Amino acid sequence: MDIPHPDSESLILDGCRRLTGPSLVWSDTGAILDVLVRDMDMERVLDCCYRQVDALLTQLHWRQPKLTHRRFENGFNLLLAAPIDQLYSAVMVLETAWYFCACELLQVAVESQEQLIQDIFDEIQSEKNDSLVELQHAASEHGVDFLVDDDIVSIGHGEGSSSYNVAQIPPVEQIDWQSIHDIPVAMITGTNGKSTSVRLLDGIARAANQISGVTSTDFVRVGDEILEQGDFSGPGGARLLLRDPRLQVAFLEVARGGILRRGLPLRRARRAGDQCRQRSSRAIRCEYPGGPDRDQVCGA
Repeated sequence: MDIPHPDSESLILDGCRRLTGPSLVWSDTGAILDVLVRDMDMERVLDCCYRQVDALLTQLHWRQPKLTHRRFENGFNLLLAAPIDQLYSAVMVLETAWYFCACELLQVAVESQEQLIQDIFDEIQSEKNDSLVELQHAASEHGVDFLVDDDIVSIGHGEGSSSYNVAQIPPVEQIDWQSIHDIPVAMITGTNGKSTSVRLLDGIARAANQISGVTSTDFVRVGDEILEQGDFSGPGGARLLLRDPRLQVAFLEVARGGILRRGLPLRRARRAGDQCRQRSSRAIRCEYPGGPDRDQVCGA
């Protein structure tokens, strides 16, 4: 679907993408829109965005709409919660609503409004996957992690995991839930030393006779076997590693940009509390001058 965008230096769509895991703002899956605003009142732009998204969601009969935003120095993120089988649809909703909003603020005529809305209806029907949603709920009820991409869904981790094609998910009552479990997983992020840290921790685990695995900017490895080479510090690398049935403990290098863009790779994670989160945010602000997404980080 090709959604037009007015050409303007005052209102800039900086990106829109799926949010697949817990993020800086909330723990919901959905979509996130990045907007840069110049020489225009921020509150006016935000008010317009909310009105256009609300109106569009009403037309689409979107169930239990949940919206929030996060401001930074020269723009904002707008987030829409969505079920796991409606993430692309949520992206289309935000992009289309932003187009309507930009047209309103710039006093530009909207093109093909009815077709744009129909395209979202079509995407909602195309994405719909009741079995996927049911499996997610069942995994939550059984206290195990749930990882999904466009083709594969898995429950549990490593030696306690089971994976299925998203189009061929068995009934949840046929799954041997007693064999499904998570394994110990550590996520390492920061500015410097992430790769060194995951290798050090991996070495300690292997010395304790554990089948350990790592993701990093260099490779994904289980034991002595390198599964893939390249930068796998995002959610894709985590899914590849945690679906390996040999794995007993995992250490994930997690890039900061990936956290901002997609959220954390795991849905079930424990943290040391809000104080820890605040300290981490301060550390990123201090150590991350001028890098990509700096404005978004500084808004933390």
